[in-house]
Amino acid sequence: MGFTDMKNCPKCGAMISDAATECAKCSGTEQAQPTPPAPAPETAPPPQFRFPWITLTLVLAASFLAHLSFGMQIFLTPILFIAAPCMAGQLLFRGVQWLLARDNPERLVRAKGALAQAVLVVLAMGGCGHGSHHLFGKVERTLQPVIDAAEKSRAKTGVYPGGLDELVPAYLTEVPSCPGNGRRPLYMLFPPSEAQSQDVLTDASRFTITCYTVVFWKYTYDSKKGKWHGWD
Repeated sequence: MGFTDMKNCPKCGAMISDAATECAKCSGTEQAQPTPPAPAPETAPPPQFRFPWITLTLVLAASFLAHLSFGMQIFLTPILFIAAPCMAGQLLFRGVQWLLARDNPERLVRAKGALAQAVLVVLAMGGCGHGSHHLFGKVERTLQPVIDAAEKSRAKTGVYPGGLDELVPAYLTEVPSCPGNGRRPLYMLFPPSEAQSQDVLTDASRFTITCYTVVFWKYTYDSKKGKWHGWD
């Protein structure tokens, strides 16, 4: 088996046959390889608005807890009063940012997010307000039998009872406790003479029933006015 004599290309030094004068690369006969196209520059995807589901969950939880007790009202109310101006400030800031650059999609997305957060805080405040109304209504419903019993006692004896225990067992099986704290309601009787001096009643006594609700906030029924009112 014979071997072909080899030599170096005089231009590039590549090994070529002894009969060739130069390599295929230097003679230009080698097929040029196509240049691969340059990769397209990566572009960031446009920003997308994401609904604040976590905030919505917190709002629903706060609204639910606000209906449970006055203690939860004490805990949630200051948080919402702090969150409300913070969300309002953020909404104002993001809104101004978007107005200064309306062609910036990122600022628009941030403004939408701030708006959604602010709306959810307002809904949370509404939920807590509804919870407060629900709890005060529960006090009224719980103590309505006591009011009815006192009125029945007055219709029979001509005066209101001197204490809630006088209503048991003739008119009540037991004196109900105030919802939320479990305390006995505070009953106060104003005799006719005192009522007259206070320009409240002139021909009959007057009584009030009070329950402590939020810290020192009291919720009282006045037999003269025939309605409930809150006071501190």
